Amino acid sequence: MSENNENNVLKVKADDPNATDDERKVQLKRLAGAVAHTLRNEGSVKVRCFGNACIGKAAKAIAIARGMVAVHGFDLFTTVSFIQAEMGGVQKTGICFGIFSNETSPEAVKELDS
Repeated sequence: MSENNENNVLKVKADDPNATDDERKVQLKRLAGAVAHTLRNEGSVKVRCFGNACIGKAAKAIAIARGMVAVHGFDLFTTVSFIQAEMGGVQKTGICFGIFSNETSPEAVKELDS
């Protein structure tokens, strides 16, 4: 996967503080569905997060997505790395989950770590 392919990158944002538990569950399932859909269509996906709430949400969504792709015969694997980006003039450090399946080519897996 190359950095130029924006179809393979999902950016996670925190839930609205006023959201109900049901709304949070719906958003979590939507994120998990997006991970599973992108993984099936593109072969790999990067999930980028900044902040504790986003990282926790992404980890939960990846666990749910693993079950979603398992029914289609895929096994989901992930790598974790630090990323940096400038937001509002401030340098922030985040986490990037590189997600691939047992059907992903070795070349695509290597590109996830770059």
